[in-house]
Amino acid sequence: MELPWDLGLFSGLVQSALSFCSEFARDWGANDMRVTVFKILLGWLLCSLVAIHLAWKFYGATVNDMYYRQDIFNILLQQGMVPTCFKQTSIIPVPKKSAVTCLNNHQPLALTSTVMVF
Repeated sequence: MELPWDLGLFSGLVQSALSFCSEFARDWGANDMRVTVFKILLGWLLCSLVAIHLAWKFYGATVNDMYYRQDIFNILLQQGMVPTCFKQTSIIPVPKKSAVTCLNNHQPLALTSTVMVF
């Protein structure tokens, strides 16, 4: 059996938020910038914490699954199966001097996957 919503808690939260906003408006009108900036940062922190909580609620299982699959790279390397995207490298010409007058004034720089460096 589902428990009914506790509207007392919800109305208390709404009342607290409204009082916070009215105090914020009074401080803003009084040009008390220290308090105003503090309240902006506090509001941002609370919104961020709520967003993190909601994101963890929806995506927490996926994050846990990804965390416990860290050994997939070791298994692939033990079996000799390396994805092709890890084997690819990009070679970029980097000028040796600031003034580039000739194509011979470049040195090659190879960009490889960080997984394959070790």
